[in-house]
Amino acid sequence: MKMSALSVLLLLFCGPAWAAPAGGSEFKSFRTREIDFYGQTRYYQAQGNFTKGGNSYDSLTSGYGYEIFNFDVGARAVLHSKWAAFAQATMANATSKSPTNTRTNSNLSEAQAGLDFLLNEGTITLIPEFSISFPFEDNSVTKDVVALSDGVMTVNGRAIALMRTRVINLGAYLGYTYREKGLSSLLPYGILGEFPLGSFTLGADLRGYASLSSDSTSDTEITRDFYQCRTNGCAKRYYAMNPSLLESSAYFKWAVSRTWDVSAGFTMAITGQSTATGYGAFANIGYRWGLPAAPTPMEDSETLPAGRARVVNPGFQEETNDGVDQNLFKAPTPPPSPDAQRKKRQRQIQDDLNKTEMQIELKSNRKKRSRP
Repeated sequence: MKMSALSVLLLLFCGPAWAAPAGGSEFKSFRTREIDFYGQTRYYQAQGNFTKGGNSYDSLTSGYGYEIFNFDVGARAVLHSKWAAFAQATMANATSKSPTNTRTNSNLSEAQAGLDFLLNEGTITLIPEFSISFPFEDNSVTKDVVALSDGVMTVNGRAIALMRTRVINLGAYLGYTYREKGLSSLLPYGILGEFPLGSFTLGADLRGYASLSSDSTSDTEITRDFYQCRTNGCAKRYYAMNPSLLESSAYFKWAVSRTWDVSAGFTMAITGQSTATGYGAFANIGYRWGLPAAPTPMEDSETLPAGRARVVNPGFQEETNDGVDQNLFKAPTPPPSPDAQRKKRQRQIQDDLNKTEMQIELKSNRKKRSRP
């Protein structure tokens, strides 16, 4: 786990809402030279498809079905007090069913990398985030393989706003996602809240996305629907035409120690358009590299600013061989106490008396020797 910050480019990509790391990943810290590693599993099962008009859905026909497991591995490194780099790789295993056939597909599905920045820190903390994702498999209506993702490169950006208190942590984000090959661009959005309870945290969120532009591929709705039923059990989870979706999640986190944490939760669709509806679950384990074994006195006695972790570097050693007199930086010697001052004066007076007595005795002895 102990890796160079330059050898790891790192976690949390901001793509469409269904692909975002689960469990309040927007609550980020910027502790310099700290790296967060994580692994998570996400499960999803489609129950039907939202209609084109939205707010209602049609259940999958009997005998059809789609489910997918995603296994994510990633990390996020704070390379500077104002910015961090992140990356993630996803392995997926999907199964689709029809009355006459069952298809499976297991492969690396996507890789993501990006940067986030601490733009403003205070009561409201602002964090812009940018990322890009690359698929390992593409999609088209002519393929006969179960979809593991949209199958296109995406360029993503969003602005995250956070507010942290001792009672509740609140967050919201709004962004833009460009999808290549003519797929509609998306507007991802979300609101989330967490309640810290000692080493445990309870959280909930609403996440969604809406199509901002129309699909410009040569596909028609009929050919796209035929593809979905042939390969994906009729579920429009991926590669849908002009999709919109709103999902809700609830989760808990447990800080096992200062370096290890685990989390788990579930998610379900609320409403949408031209995309699949269903439910899912997720579990996550994280490891934080770069923290001291115990909090420093400063961390114990002060409240950290909202959205910002205090910079701690256990290996730091101040440079003293720089030609500057280091005595200038030493703390001044405190004045002696009144008792000490009184005793010092008494010793000085006694020393003066002893010297005077000795001088008188010497003069008296000289006079005796000089007499005839």
